[in-house]
Amino acid sequence: MKKNELEQKIWIAKTIGELIAGIPYLNDSLSSNTIALNLSKWVEQIAEGNIAEFARQINIPRNTVWLWCKGKNSPSLKALTNVCYFLGVSVLSFLTEEANNLCISKKLFTTELESKSRKKSKPFNSEKVKSDLEALLTNDDSPVLSMEEVARRLGIDRRTIYKYFPDLCRAISARYINYQKDYHKKILEECCQEVRLVALKLHNQGK
Repeated sequence: MKKNELEQKIWIAKTIGELIAGIPYLNDSLSSNTIALNLSKWVEQIAEGNIAEFARQINIPRNTVWLWCKGKNSPSLKALTNVCYFLGVSVLSFLTEEANNLCISKKLFTTELESKSRKKSKPFNSEKVKSDLEALLTNDDSPVLSMEEVARRLGIDRRTIYKYFPDLCRAISARYINYQKDYHKKILEECCQEVRLVALKLHNQGK
């Protein structure tokens, strides 16, 4: 078994154990739409709402992901676990914490729209926006941000940025995804090291 496969299996075992332990404490308000709502939020954050791109990233058929996001089908526990592994979030967190964050995001989005409607639209400076996007990709000291966060910091609607600079947006999203994967891999390696140390300790104690 390859190292990355072992790491994934350890992570799956850990997240399933966490889910089982957390079942008694799951919020009663969780509905059948929870997965659809939260998955749609992740699609929006990682792939600018592009289901086809998100499906390609996680190597799942586009139609399957579309049905999940629309609530017309629900993923199996195995499929959901694989998606959560890609996202770097436990299944329990996906079902609970993200549900809360989604509600907050909706409120913030509504407030933002109301605020924008009262303000005069700023002119779109394409050259400056392009320069800022390129700087994020070429400067190693730049923070690794999602396109959602980039758009927020620039004070420009993400769809507008994507319309003018789709290639740069895709590159920034890919950079963010790779960063998340590397971070997740680091966490898994630390977990594996902890397991090895415990196993060694038990072996030395003759258990």
